[in-house]
Amino acid sequence: MEPKVVHAEENKRYEIFLGEDRVGLMDYSLAPGEIHLVHTEVDPAHQGKNLAAILLKESLADIRTKGTQKVVPVCSYTVRYMEKHPDTQDLLLTQSRKQLRHAAGIKRTSPRYLGPVPCPWAAEPKLPSPLSTLAPQAVSLASRQSLP
Repeated sequence: MEPKVVHAEENKRYEIFLGEDRVGLMDYSLAPGEIHLVHTEVDPAHQGKNLAAILLKESLADIRTKGTQKVVPVCSYTVRYMEKHPDTQDLLLTQSRKQLRHAAGIKRTSPRYLGPVPCPWAAEPKLPSPLSTLAPQAVSLASRQSLP
């Protein structure tokens, strides 16, 4: 079965079908001159079949054909897809990678090494032991008492 992408304008989404079954979707919201791609999902039973990429490719082709809107990728999958496919970046409202990640709320692709994580109990102040506080008093008392 060949996947088929359908634009469901009444629901503000693109849907992908295998036969009669809807197996994925991409939701969007509209602003004047912009289309915000906010969510992409594929049925877990059909993951690993490249359906999300097909859905996005066909959706972006439809947006390009209409030519009235610029794309604002909000969904992290859409951001990654558009980074890997430079031929789609002419559709972007903002085209720098930094702006693209900022628009999607992604700070970094990989964590930065910040050094070892301190142990919370290792930083506790050492409290004096009860014996160390009593020891000077005990010595002082012993010296005052006469030994037999």
